[in-house]
Amino acid sequence: MKPNFIIIDYKFNLIRCELWSKSGRIRFEKQDRLSYGEFPSMPVIYINPYQLWFFYNELKCSKTYRKRFSQYLKSLNKIVVIKVDPPKTEALDYHWGAMTSQTIWECIELDYIMSWLSTLGGAFSALGDYKIESAEIAGKISIHQMKLAMRIGDPITIARCKLYLSISLIQKNLFKAARMLIIEQYRFALTQKESNRALLNMCLGIWNKMRYMKKLHKTGKTLLDFVNIPPPTNLIIERGSNCG
Repeated sequence: MKPNFIIIDYKFNLIRCELWSKSGRIRFEKQDRLSYGEFPSMPVIYINPYQLWFFYNELKCSKTYRKRFSQYLKSLNKIVVIKVDPPKTEALDYHWGAMTSQTIWECIELDYIMSWLSTLGGAFSALGDYKIESAEIAGKISIHQMKLAMRIGDPITIARCKLYLSISLIQKNLFKAARMLIIEQYRFALTQKESNRALLNMCLGIWNKMRYMKKLHKTGKTLLDFVNIPPPTNLIIERGSNCG
């Protein structure tokens, strides 16, 4: 029979442990509960979580410690209970706290920058239907957004940024590259556990825009041909002065 001991945590979950003194292997098996008459007859060792951590590492790494503890369990000829109690004072992990704080602030700043880029990119994208220079700038902004989204690690935002980039490609008449991006993101949206309806609709909307712009491009026309050009400003002023 291998030496056994039981660990009871804060929530009274029971873990039965078997110790192999030679190999150093420790087998853990979760146990629902102890029988009513079993617990009082067992020797109990009270330790806190930090002591439990050191205890486990010594068992795992030290052959001598493991052998001594195994001999101790055999001498008792009983299953030992290790009861984990909360420590009187909690140790503060300043290093982990600093890492967490830095990560949180970085996410806040990235989200703030992403909002600004979305506003700026939307403005240039709207102008990109009429000016190729604006479409070029909107595409560069989309690439910057995609890099930020990769740092955040949000796949949905990355897909949206790629769709923004596809709009810039459409405005520059690069329909083949835009088509590949749109299809890629549409397939990605379908593979999600819960299909992202907004992303799917976005793909369909940009796809229809691409079809329209491609048809328009074949006729040799642009959107400017359908815009009503207002009269000169000086003419409006002259008419206003006459009415006065």
